[in-house]
Amino acid sequence: MKIIEKAMWLYITTEAIYPLPDNPIPINYSWSLAWTQGVIGTGVLNQINRISSVPVDPLVGAQYSLSVLNTRRSYSAASIKEEWLFAWNNPIIAESYALSSQGFRSLVIGNYLSYDVSLISENNCSVITAPSILLSDIPAGGNIIDGDSYNYTFFNSYNIPQSYSGLVDETASTESFQMVEILDVCTISSINQLKLYLAKLATNYQPFATKDKFSALVFMSNTREFQLTAAKLLQENGIKIESSVLNEIISPTPFEVFIDTFSDVSGSEIIGWHTTDDGVGAWIGQNAVAWDYTIENNKLRKNTSAISVISPDPFPLVTTPNYTMSFEVDNFWAWMISAYLRYTDLDNHYKLEVTQSGYVVKRRVWGVDSIFSNINDPISNGSTLNFWVQDDTITFWVNGIEKENIVAGWLNTQWFPALYLQNIGSEIDNYSLTYR
Repeated sequence: MKIIEKAMWLYITTEAIYPLPDNPIPINYSWSLAWTQGVIGTGVLNQINRISSVPVDPLVGAQYSLSVLNTRRSYSAASIKEEWLFAWNNPIIAESYALSSQGFRSLVIGNYLSYDVSLISENNCSVITAPSILLSDIPAGGNIIDGDSYNYTFFNSYNIPQSYSGLVDETASTESFQMVEILDVCTISSINQLKLYLAKLATNYQPFATKDKFSALVFMSNTREFQLTAAKLLQENGIKIESSVLNEIISPTPFEVFIDTFSDVSGSEIIGWHTTDDGVGAWIGQNAVAWDYTIENNKLRKNTSAISVISPDPFPLVTTPNYTMSFEVDNFWAWMISAYLRYTDLDNHYKLEVTQSGYVVKRRVWGVDSIFSNINDPISNGSTLNFWVQDDTITFWVNGIEKENIVAGWLNTQWFPALYLQNIGSEIDNYSLTYR
């Protein structure tokens, strides 16, 4: 594998592209080629001219898989490796056991280091998520479809290279990944576009957060360093990034403060027309109808049982750790208060839900809720609740008593923060937000 890696590097330094694989299968998305997948055979060897014979697996004779990206500037090659137990001449365990579902993982080399693939035509551009450019199972016609899940072969995965199909036990635990289109424009003209792209990218990779290659994407995607790297990769793959976006990453807008303590100017204001005495900010309803929320007695009040959220105006696009968010709930009864912590859209977000029986952190991906933490800690009627959200920590007090902090690396506000009161009569006060 090291020899192949060196040979491919020497080839691209003189030819500027990588050779296409033998037995090529085009992997297409919609109207465009994503990558070409096949094997390292005589055709590849004749092009790179630095390996004397076709490399095959020493145990089962399989040819090594090879995929080349549509730009032909990135590639991945794959074989399998036995688990560490089989790395020695073991007199107790038979060699054939190395072929069982317990005995191997994928060994992948190459320079495909990204998390997504750009597809460019004369009039259209798309970016799709792809943890690898090697598929363990080729779909019908080689066509991949938005929203479908596939078994990609990436380093140290259980998904075997396609060229090994039928030669080893394929009953190992597979690791599927949902392919999603996360960008459909040819130019990113604002920092908010880039941040939303990264938020969707990180959200889609959340199930792979425990895997070394992808943890940085999930936990670090809101940092300036990651934003800059992502922008440069998009540029290299044909997506235009306006210079103003790069300038904003390098020299971000100074800190600003959004404060609205729900001061009522007229005595009872409908959300959507709310103004504040100092003009710092206001509130607007998201999917809210008239009188869902009003400002009464300097508090935000829920007047209907309609499902709707509210958010600050102007929208603070919070995508760095440099923010705090706090609010207070007086006279808490058996209704629900929700704070949306990492908000990309109505179908993809994280939120903290507080009810009479305790508090829950939920993650919603493509419309499906899952629970990340569920703390059963009864909250008595009439309690005063205080919330303080900063970076990846939620500090929560009930009647002045601090509860355990909820800490998780994936908690971050993306897009804009939002609040939701469930029951008629629920109220909150003293909201403030510091953001970049």
